[in-house]
Amino acid sequence: MSLLVELPPEWEQVLEREAAAHGQDAGDYAASLLRRVLQKPSEQKEASGLTPRQQAAMRGYGMLKGDGRTVDDFLRERREEAEREMRAVGQ
Repeated sequence: MSLLVELPPEWEQVLEREAAAHGQDAGDYAASLLRRVLQKPSEQKEASGLTPRQQAAMRGYGMLKGDGRTVDDFLRERREEAEREMRAVGQ
């Protein structure tokens, strides 16, 4: 299925920045976000290892971001992003 979505410019910039941080183009990254949101609860458990109820509890304790990633995942991604930026500046 093809889908055309009109985004405000500031959302487009965020999408492109997040996609680049994940090594994807904006379209693929947007599709992965939609897949994550539209998964059935049983599929969500398979993807994260936690049920939706467990994920909600963990988010309440600040242990998971809203997308099911852990704080460690988030910090690793930010570190990798910083390393890429440092390499780019050093080139």
